[in-house]
Amino acid sequence: ESDVTKSQYDASFNRVRFYGTFVSDGTVYDHIQFSNRGKASTYQSGKNKWGFYFNRTRDFQATDSWGRPYAETWNSLALNANASPWAPVHRGSAGVEEALSHRIHELAGVPALRTHYTHFRVIDSPNESGETQYDGDLWGLYLALEPTEGNFINERGLPSGNIYSINGGLGEKKHQGDAPQPADASG
Repeated sequence: ESDVTKSQYDASFNRVRFYGTFVSDGTVYDHIQFSNRGKASTYQSGKNKWGFYFNRTRDFQATDSWGRPYAETWNSLALNANASPWAPVHRGSAGVEEALSHRIHELAGVPALRTHYTHFRVIDSPNESGETQYDGDLWGLYLALEPTEGNFINERGLPSGNIYSINGGLGEKKHQGDAPQPADASG
């Protein structure tokens, strides 16, 4: 319980990884790591984003919105909180704008993240307790985002290449493609 509280509500633990167990569709992924996600929006809305990091020998088998397994397993899982701390007018949109933008790009032929909604529960004590909707295990609706790594390329049958996450500046390399791809951030 204290690890969840530190991760999600204490800024001195921003992006610090903790250990836990993740259960999805009856499959138990033990000894995984989790942390909060986000940059400037972290700790703003009361509902943070989560990052889960699976063990190298046991990737996560995610399923789409219709329960069909994705072709490639995921070594990490990003859950977006569907909260909009910088634009309160969009707080009730439940992440529709993000899911829709990825889908529109994909329909236009641009490789984009696959997303699906999931309800998320955090079991941090032996018994679910609380007298209000804010005190129990259910944390609400989240948007699951496909990782932008090698599985992203393989899922779409694309040739090997580097993948970068660009949020201003050079960006962060997420995947190193096979040679002759640049090994540095030059592209």
